[in-house]
Amino acid sequence: MKKTHRILSLVFVFAVCLLVLAPAAKADTAIYNNFNPLTNPTFDDSTYPWWIEYGNGDTAAMPFTVGANGNYNLTQIILALGWNDGQDNFTVALNADSSGPYGSLLETWNVTTAPLWSGSGDSYTPDTLISSGGVVLDAGQTYWISITADGSDTTGVWNLNQADTSGTVWSGNQYGTSIHTGTTGAFEVLGDPVAAPEPGSMTLLGLGLGVLGIFRRRKTA
Repeated sequence: MKKTHRILSLVFVFAVCLLVLAPAAKADTAIYNNFNPLTNPTFDDSTYPWWIEYGNGDTAAMPFTVGANGNYNLTQIILALGWNDGQDNFTVALNADSSGPYGSLLETWNVTTAPLWSGSGDSYTPDTLISSGGVVLDAGQTYWISITADGSDTTGVWNLNQADTSGTVWSGNQYGTSIHTGTTGAFEVLGDPVAAPEPGSMTLLGLGLGVLGIFRRRKTA
């Protein structure tokens, strides 16, 4: 009988540990999104976008700030990036804030399949960039997304958002850098909330470990 009780207690503790430690099902949450909710995830060409041209390092960057509700594991970024001429070759980077886009580098993506920009209001599906994992976006912190033209003759555009969201736009090339205020490029940042253990789950784990301790003391008594 005592052996049976010990076995049952071990099974109980094991089950509780699985319940507490098993990862919960996660779903992507929009951390930031300035796409038009009526057309998302498709997008229309902007007549006057932010240009990323001249090749060899011409860059446009836009900031976003994570809400105060919690931290997120980055899962993907969706961009209204269009290719216009030359090589279809861009680098997208995510950086921490440093009064501009050149804080610590968190992740980069190479884009070689950006849709052709026509400037005539055509509708297309934006680029989706999947995070390799390990990037945590902290609540209340500002981050920058930048797009750089990599090819020597690359010309591209960052289409404007259609939600009339205005903000800071940073641009830089071989001739210098500048900061503008205006309608920002369209993008969406998604992630999984970083969940803390629930108090109830921790109570169950403590109860299970307590039961195991009682049986161990009885065994050694």
